[in-house]
Amino acid sequence: MKIRERKDSLYIVFCQARGTSRSHYAGCDAPFSSLANPFYYQSIQGETSVPVTIPTRALWSEIVTDVAKKETALHANPRPSSERLPEFGFAGLSYVHRLDRIGQGLYGTFAQIDEKRLPAKGQSVSAGQKRLLVINCGQLLTLKGPRGPRRGAEMRELGLIRKGALLIKGERIEQVGPQDQIFRSPLARAARQVDAGGKVVLPGFVDSHTHALFTASRVDEYEARIRGATYSQIASAGGGIQASAKQIRHAGERGLVRRLLDALRLFVEYGTTTVEIKSGYGLDPSQELKMLRAIRGAAQASPLDLVPTLLIHDVAARYRSRRTAYLRAVIDRLIPQVRRARLAECFDVFCDRGYFSIAETRALLTAAAQAGFRLKIHAEQLARSGAARMASDLCALSADHLDHLRDADMPRLRRHGTIATLLPGSVLHLASGPFPPARRLLEAGVPVALASNYNPGSSPTVNMQMILSLACSQMRMTPAEAVTAATINGSYALGRGHLVGSLEPGKQADVTIMDVEDYREIPYYFGMNHCLAVLKKGQVLYTKDKSWLE
Repeated sequence: MKIRERKDSLYIVFCQARGTSRSHYAGCDAPFSSLANPFYYQSIQGETSVPVTIPTRALWSEIVTDVAKKETALHANPRPSSERLPEFGFAGLSYVHRLDRIGQGLYGTFAQIDEKRLPAKGQSVSAGQKRLLVINCGQLLTLKGPRGPRRGAEMRELGLIRKGALLIKGERIEQVGPQDQIFRSPLARAARQVDAGGKVVLPGFVDSHTHALFTASRVDEYEARIRGATYSQIASAGGGIQASAKQIRHAGERGLVRRLLDALRLFVEYGTTTVEIKSGYGLDPSQELKMLRAIRGAAQASPLDLVPTLLIHDVAARYRSRRTAYLRAVIDRLIPQVRRARLAECFDVFCDRGYFSIAETRALLTAAAQAGFRLKIHAEQLARSGAARMASDLCALSADHLDHLRDADMPRLRRHGTIATLLPGSVLHLASGPFPPARRLLEAGVPVALASNYNPGSSPTVNMQMILSLACSQMRMTPAEAVTAATINGSYALGRGHLVGSLEPGKQADVTIMDVEDYREIPYYFGMNHCLAVLKKGQVLYTKDKSWLE
């Protein structure tokens, strides 16, 4: 570790080896978070040791966490070495990113600690948070509304404010309203301004169903389907889930982390700020644990919120003739291990023709619920099985796919509050038949969410804007209903409705600015990326035009 002395400030230089997810000291192999307090480092300009005094260990822990997240954000959106990044609303700490190499294949980031601006001992970091004011929002979609997932007519209410403004303090939204009203607030006067240019501003998308951790495409299967092969035929020939599982077995954990981080950068570019990531391509318990550890590694390095889900997708190859033994291994060993290590928040099962039966799925979900997991389920995708009804009886957060759902199943979903998460990208890519019955679900009062189902076999897209287009054109959802389904209802489908999915005071400042002047143009111009900028917890993660913030 080296220190650059500059008046009353000290610059900590730390590095990240290209393609890795761990921060290291320049010249040594200790992870950034391992230092004790106080700290003594070698000065760049001399041989003397220079003390950096952090008032409390808790504050240092907050700095470590903050730096790790900022480092990933900066790597996703690098800037010239001469350009100072805006301060991130963190007392005594700001960042300068460099593109030049430090040593062999290293990028560098300077974290500036200004000792005079650090909080006093016992003082919270939040005391030094600065404000950001997003102005000139042509249409500000707040999604303000009742607590809980929206349903029926509520899904058409976007809380739209014309010429609105958004005041952010640190990671949270402080005020939302008409611009004239926000400008009158004394708190807004000293805030740094971001001009949305009259564009549409809405919450970051919440993608509540993805299989984003995989190692390679399955483009051969794509061509096979074009030539007439079905999903089931490909799976029977060793393709599909089993093919991805074979790839996962030969992948290292660090490689999986890198792969997922690369995918997450794409999510950001299309306006997504919260992503559910399922395991499920491990199949064997040891490989499922490896996947979940990789998801945790990516979550620690990414500025996005990741919601890890343990998915029981298919029977592992070595258990093919011992199906009951596999179920026992999952129930008796895998579920308790994952819960003890806190590697997942949700639990999911692929209950469908050729995979897990209703009885098997019920046993798995019951064990997971008893262990404390939130429940989700793949239901009624390939055939009608009754899985959606079972999910509602078990009070699952969501039942997903539902391509073959019947009208008779809908009252039970409504009664138990289970969200219908629809995945039209899969139907488009597989050309598998009718799209899910979104219009009938809405009319039945069932809360509906939309998700990408990003995966290598049936929906290789991270573009939630395209999912909105499919929802409107193919499932007859209105643009307002589609936006609601992709934001606030998606957040409730992950148990995060109190935190993300709408732009309301107290919630995280997860904001997407779209390069359109009417929100209906997002689905109307299909297949395009309208995303102009993304803020996550009040920090700019992505801008399409680098001059936009100047």
